[in-house]
Amino acid sequence: MVPKVNSGANVYGVLQYNRIKVEAGDGRILYMQGIPERSDGRFSIEECAEAFGYYTALNPRVRKPVVHFSLNPSPEDRLSEAQLTRLAAEFMERMGYGRQPYVVFLHEDIARRHMHVVSVRVDEQGRKIDHNNELRRAMAVCRELEHEYGLHVPEDGGVQTEPEELHRVDYLRSDLKHQLRNVVMTLKQQYGFQSLAEFNTLLERFGVAAEEIRGDVRGRPYRGLVYHVLDDDGQRTGAAVKASRLGDFFGWKALEEKFDASKQRLRQHPETLDRTRREIDRARSGDRNREEFTAELRESGIDAVFRENDAGRIYGVTFIDRTTHQVFNGSRLGKEYAADAFEAWFNGREQEASTLMPEELRPLPPLEPPQPGLSSVEEFEEYIETHYVSMPDVMGELMEYTPEKEWETAPEYRLFPRRKKRRRKIRKRI
Repeated sequence: MVPKVNSGANVYGVLQYNRIKVEAGDGRILYMQGIPERSDGRFSIEECAEAFGYYTALNPRVRKPVVHFSLNPSPEDRLSEAQLTRLAAEFMERMGYGRQPYVVFLHEDIARRHMHVVSVRVDEQGRKIDHNNELRRAMAVCRELEHEYGLHVPEDGGVQTEPEELHRVDYLRSDLKHQLRNVVMTLKQQYGFQSLAEFNTLLERFGVAAEEIRGDVRGRPYRGLVYHVLDDDGQRTGAAVKASRLGDFFGWKALEEKFDASKQRLRQHPETLDRTRREIDRARSGDRNREEFTAELRESGIDAVFRENDAGRIYGVTFIDRTTHQVFNGSRLGKEYAADAFEAWFNGREQEASTLMPEELRPLPPLEPPQPGLSSVEEFEEYIETHYVSMPDVMGELMEYTPEKEWETAPEYRLFPRRKKRRRKIRKRI
């Protein structure tokens, strides 16, 4: 059983994700603890959030009080709903959430049935539940449950990888909205990114592109988001789907919150950037061409996506680190990881950013005659010697230059006739 752990401050977002699955017929509620059930049996986000809010209000200092577990049994384990419920309850008990309010959702949108459990990290006394090494502890608990209940142990050691339910969106299928929700929500929850361009690099792998829309509605500025389906050539096909048709989680405001959260996470964990840089440097060492470089990176769990113009020139590069689940434009990692650096390396072209010559080595512009009719350097020198001072005198003064009265003794100053100082008349007072 493969666990995954997410945390956050917005309980509505994670509940909305699960409600979409329930309303689409791809999921249902297995069990609820500490949350009142409605008489009609329907799931209410408001009532669930109110039950969670009672606990989170006891300790407002906890920045991320909402916890979201994903439990993925092996497809070979044919478990009933009662067995899945018991596994979820045992898991929550051993993780320290046994007396907390929580909801267990069963998702059946793929062949591998899996559970999502939502709870809070503040107990009834207002104390924060320990979340240190939570993923490591969750993996240890899953190993214990597998041993006790005779479940299959995953071959990869229980590490959560990119979900196998993600497929390229097909515009001709009738469940287009469901496909878009599944791709956008999964990628948005699993990866960190700081710009729309980085997010689109992820989406394009599954035939989707997001576009920002700006305008005015009744005199007020409007900023929204639409999603396009792409064909095999990367061209848009069919009509765009407004984010509002998919839910608030898919809109521009929620995407901006994701950008801010990703930036904050990288500030707290700068080693994430270092890991990606280190692997890129290792793959770039040696005499490798572009294909060998991308293949070496892929072995390290990093996908390199290059963007080229019609002339074949690289104008952009993005790295998708599938180990740390982060997306970086090359320039975000540093100048040596930007598109110009790879363009110079792969295609042997010089970078467009020209380096300026030092001031003392920069050639001086040619002298131009100051008067009409002086069309040669010789005539210019003769003009200087006749009207100002001879050139040998200038060179002599250059050699004997002293810093005293610098502005008066400078040879350049002697090239021009000295203006007579105008004497000021003093009026006598009567």
